[in-house]
Amino acid sequence: MSKIYDKQGWVDWNFLATKNQAFMMVIGARGIGKTYGLIDYLLTHNIKFIYLRRLQTQLDACSGPDGNPFQAWNAGTGTETPIRPYKQGKQVSFEYSEYDSERKAYVSTGKTVAYGIALSTMATIRGTDFSGYDAILFDEFIAMDNERPIKNEFQVFLNFFETVNRNREIQGKLPVKCFML
Repeated sequence: MSKIYDKQGWVDWNFLATKNQAFMMVIGARGIGKTYGLIDYLLTHNIKFIYLRRLQTQLDACSGPDGNPFQAWNAGTGTETPIRPYKQGKQVSFEYSEYDSERKAYVSTGKTVAYGIALSTMATIRGTDFSGYDAILFDEFIAMDNERPIKNEFQVFLNFFETVNRNREIQGKLPVKCFML
């Protein structure tokens, strides 16, 4: 079996994520551990990341408890502080939460692990500081035939990457890693 898969057949993020490259495209069948495995890798290694989707409607679907991209990870790890989405305008903050028995609801612990953004929305935003984020998980980066196009999509993506990366290499830092799944 190739080094990109572990012994169980899942994508081996312990191998792939350690490669010294800023951009990595991982294309494969559904259900082979691309998103779940990368989320697990990033959380295990305490890497704060941006969860990027192409369209605002896709991000909105991920902003509630049913579409939460961390839902499977929460269940798989059995954590007592699950990661939940907290909508902030058009963006979403994914934060550890704990159950508040007085409120009978989960509340944020204040620890953000990821920040959700739509590429279509970022096309109109400039000057945001993402210096605390070291990776981008661009989920479902290939548009399906029925999805609307984003005008100058590749340029919008490059501008977004530059907004996040902000020439870290010139400062002697490693570039942001962008995983396109």
